[in-house]
Amino acid sequence: MVAMLAVVVLIAVSGNLAGGPASTPPGNLRVGSAPSPRSSTQAAPRGTPEGGTRAPASEPPPSRGPSPTREPIGPTNSPSPQPTPTLGGGAPTGPAEFDLEEQQISIGFPLRPDTRYHYRNNFLDAREGSPDDYNHARSHEDGTATRLHDGTDIYARHGAPLIAPFDGMVIDARTRWQPWEPARYGNTVVIVSDEAVSAGYVALFAHMDEVWVDPGTHVTRGQVIGAVGRTGNAEAQSVRPHLHFELRAPFLLDWSPLGEDRAVDAFNPYPSLVAADPKRT
Repeated sequence: MVAMLAVVVLIAVSGNLAGGPASTPPGNLRVGSAPSPRSSTQAAPRGTPEGGTRAPASEPPPSRGPSPTREPIGPTNSPSPQPTPTLGGGAPTGPAEFDLEEQQISIGFPLRPDTRYHYRNNFLDAREGSPDDYNHARSHEDGTATRLHDGTDIYARHGAPLIAPFDGMVIDARTRWQPWEPARYGNTVVIVSDEAVSAGYVALFAHMDEVWVDPGTHVTRGQVIGAVGRTGNAEAQSVRPHLHFELRAPFLLDWSPLGEDRAVDAFNPYPSLVAADPKRT
């Protein structure tokens, strides 16, 4: 009997070893179950795992709000344009765009704000002397012509500083307009702008007492270039010290709509002076 019981026990033990249920893997994970979440020191996988959705990260990704230094641009939040000192943002690039009566271009006022000065709109006033081709003129039926004023006179004390109205190159007036009349204009400075909003436009200073820049010199807006005087045909004692200031376009303008039968590059500087005048703004 004891021998038979021993045989039965031996058979039961061997059966459990050969065909019993599989043991549970270490870590209490069953085969095929999802892995435990990654620790915070492990990088989250890029892309979605095959056959399912992205495995959750240990921490939610930070929200992507607007950058603290730049706002998103949308239909109602477009960037504001930079202010420009000219109407329309720049000077005309051709005669078709030009306003013969009210055109403004970007300039700095040619005298310092602490200077006492006054001026009025005396463009196209009659002047003595025969006109040259680059002067405005009124023709008469008898074939004669009256020279007209090509600029604006700004009255100030003798020796008051004059400043460049824009960045540009100083040129010799004789290379631009012929025949040049030094006895009429006196000491003169001519600046050709190289600023983006007025490239090619010209400022002419006449009757200066002193000139402190030479042709070929590059000047910057606000730089002192000379002093108010009474040279040229302003030497008469009856003439007060003043700056004769002109603006000229980089192309000829047809003045026939205003009754003048010639093309001249000089246009009225008064609107530009008023817009730039620090005492009017």
